[in-house]
Amino acid sequence: MHPFKLIEKPESQRETYLVRIIGIANDGVYVVKATRYSKQQFESKTITALQELLKTQHDVSEFQNWEINLPYADDPVHELESVEVEYTDETGKVWDVEVDYGQYDEDEDDE
Repeated sequence: MHPFKLIEKPESQRETYLVRIIGIANDGVYVVKATRYSKQQFESKTITALQELLKTQHDVSEFQNWEINLPYADDPVHELESVEVEYTDETGKVWDVEVDYGQYDEDEDDE
């Protein structure tokens, strides 16, 4: 017997996206911000802002878009360490999401 149990995602967390952003603050501290978005909000607004954030290639000191909640310590983070996105479908299954922000070669789709 394990000292824990697995629990299905509640209805309120189904058909939602979880965005986990890890940033580095000025003092070198890693700061994590996790935000859950409804499917409609993520697919209509947040995904565009997230693509814009990922295009910054780590330096987020000048990034300003109110759709994305960047991690914050005493000061806003200045460097992006990583971004993870998960989608929980209507059955409660969790999927990793790969965000296309222009890093894929368009010719790969033709193969």
